Amino acid sequence: MTVLRGDFTRASGRRAAEELLAAGVPAALIAANDQMALGALDVLRGAGIRVPDDVLVTGFDGIEAAALSQPPLTTIRQPMIDLGRAAVQVLARRLENAEADPVVARLPLQILLRESSQRPV
Repeated sequence: MTVLRGDFTRASGRRAAEELLAAGVPAALIAANDQMALGALDVLRGAGIRVPDDVLVTGFDGIEAAALSQPPLTTIRQPMIDLGRAAVQVLARRLENAEADPVVARLPLQILLRESSQRPV
């Protein structure tokens, strides 16, 4: 398994995909967010690599563009509004008491299986 770091942009997804392809076509590519996965799809398509036939691709976030990509991107949708609310609550608590215990917020995720990870039967 190869792990590459990016900056959560489409451009860094492109760079990571180019680096991966230099070593051969991976069986799967799991991006840290949808923007990076979309950048990887750009590179794979440009190289003539078929998704999902040759490589499976998934992202994370559940942004609207993921459903509109070619092929539609499998992703994990996180509840962005709830995530923002939780962050504000943690920040407010920390401002009231800088010594407050760390907080762990668990929010539900939803797997959106789409064509980028569904090999034809």
